[in-house]
Amino acid sequence: MQLPGRLAKTTLGDLLGRVYRAGATGALEISVVSATPQRHRVHVQRGLVIGIELGLVAPPDRLGEVLVREGLASVEDVAHALSRQQLLGAAAPRHGELLVRLGVLSPEVRDAALRKQARARLDALFALCDGRDGELRFHVGPSAASSNPKMNAPLLPRDFLHGRRRARVTRRSAQEHDSQLSLDRLRAMRLLGVDLDADPATIRRAFRVAAARVHPDRHPGAPADERQRLHVELAELSAAYHLLCA
Repeated sequence: MQLPGRLAKTTLGDLLGRVYRAGATGALEISVVSATPQRHRVHVQRGLVIGIELGLVAPPDRLGEVLVREGLASVEDVAHALSRQQLLGAAAPRHGELLVRLGVLSPEVRDAALRKQARARLDALFALCDGRDGELRFHVGPSAASSNPKMNAPLLPRDFLHGRRRARVTRRSAQEHDSQLSLDRLRAMRLLGVDLDADPATIRRAFRVAAARVHPDRHPGAPADERQRLHVELAELSAAYHLLCA
């Protein structure tokens, strides 16, 4: 995978598209030129976004704020979990995980809230990068991807690709895009184990069977790294299903 060295030559949408199509694992580092230099990172695993760091910028929303705003948890529950975190110190689990352990949230609700939080951070990053220049680097490897992941479930391509601003499309790049889209559909079919002429009902059944096999809730005793891998596999299956049935 080759990326340009400068942000001015591309867009964040194009960068994330290349990373996704390459199935890359690592961290995309963006050093934006501004009055106050800012270094941001997008952590990816197998092409999917698993965490966003905004350098020198306050995150748009904390997880507790998202939960309260969406009516998923009360202010009292969030405050109680935060106080427990402070008491436990360095041994404390992350806020969302602690709320699950306390019985306030289900893992599915926690993951949905984390995705909302990550989507807000990604929207902020797109705004920070729009029309700016800066240095681009990609740090390859699982250690770079897992150094500071913020999520229990990755964002899907529709969250970080669809509707995002792209560089001007030429006829040649449009043809390359169409060719890549065909390759993406073939990859999605192989991932779900369906034939080229499979109808939506067949694709839906294949997705449900595959998703049930890798769903993290089916593996409650799995270690943290194995559960993260299962989350990524589930997200890939979901992305394949939405690509084929959109």
